[in-house]
Amino acid sequence: MKYEPTLQHERVHTLDVIRGLCLLGIIIVNMYGFFLPLPYIELNAWYEGSPFELMWTQNLSIYIQGSIYPLFAMLFGYGVALQYARTSAKGISFYSIAPKRFFILALIGIAHGLLIWWGDILLAYAVCAFILLVFIRWSPLVLLISGLAINGLWQLLLFAGLTLSGGGQTPLSTYVDLAGIEQVVTAYTLGGWGDAFLQRLADYSYQFQPLMWITTILAYMLLGAAAAKWRLIERASQLRLFWGMMAIVFVAVGIYTKSLFVLQDASFLNYYIQSFVGGPLLAIGYAAVIIWLCSFASILKIATPFANMGRLSMTMYLMQSVVMTLLSYQFGFGLYGKLDVPTMVYLAIGIYVLQVILAQLYLLKWQQGPIEFMWKRLSYRKYL
Repeated sequence: MKYEPTLQHERVHTLDVIRGLCLLGIIIVNMYGFFLPLPYIELNAWYEGSPFELMWTQNLSIYIQGSIYPLFAMLFGYGVALQYARTSAKGISFYSIAPKRFFILALIGIAHGLLIWWGDILLAYAVCAFILLVFIRWSPLVLLISGLAINGLWQLLLFAGLTLSGGGQTPLSTYVDLAGIEQVVTAYTLGGWGDAFLQRLADYSYQFQPLMWITTILAYMLLGAAAAKWRLIERASQLRLFWGMMAIVFVAVGIYTKSLFVLQDASFLNYYIQSFVGGPLLAIGYAAVIIWLCSFASILKIATPFANMGRLSMTMYLMQSVVMTLLSYQFGFGLYGKLDVPTMVYLAIGIYVLQVILAQLYLLKWQQGPIEFMWKRLSYRKYL
């Protein structure tokens, strides 16, 4: 039986809109990693001496940071569940296609992390996607419970560890790695591509945390897969009340929990709550807002530019890394460490706007982005 990748008329356009908007959040959050010595500093402590920049950083921490990757992981899980349903409906085993697809994704992620930017997330998605294969056959209720249980157990262990050790009340300002900062700044501001590569290799190894991936990213993928099996996005017009209530509750609770490190004190406990509790709650709230809005055909049509970005999401994600790397490192424009937070935000938004325009123009002639085409062609070659 012939199998084709998702065709244009089969796409769930609201998913593309959410992906496209996520790319704006991704480039804003990732700018810190391109222009500052992460992961060797804590951002809110880093800007304590500058009230204006601290205010910007705190607001980004509340409204964006920690909420974009959970949302993208849920979208990934939703997409995998859709692919599972479509291949099964055509009499093709999803397990004959998916492992190769995820393996190629892992290779793309490794190349991205080693050759372009250490903050790659694609390898983590690929690893979690392989584990998702074990769950994908299950009912939506089991997927939901599994995701909540995996993440809930991890949350419980982290919270207990912080509470029993007393480390939860430790101020964030105590976290700084001076040796690491000196090394990374030297590599990215004074060294060439080879120096940047060696430093990027060290930074990339810091990202390799499979246990963290499983307890967060995999859990969020399971929630997304459960939503897909219930067809919650496709039925959004019939579920407007549900999505409206979800939007109100999760946005409100998410923003409140993410604000505790400002409302109370900047301790490790409140930072943990901001990142691992408030982050995914607000992610669900943002998804609910977008889905509710896109349940109206007129708004979905207006959101077409964001949907176009979503259709090219991997190409645009990698393009952001290439552009930001060239802007920041010594072998490019050498802006590393020279920009304040507002300037970084405006720069990120400017690049995103240009990408939206480019996506619109690109899709006038082609149906898939170059990376998406390559990925799907290699994954489905046997079935084309």
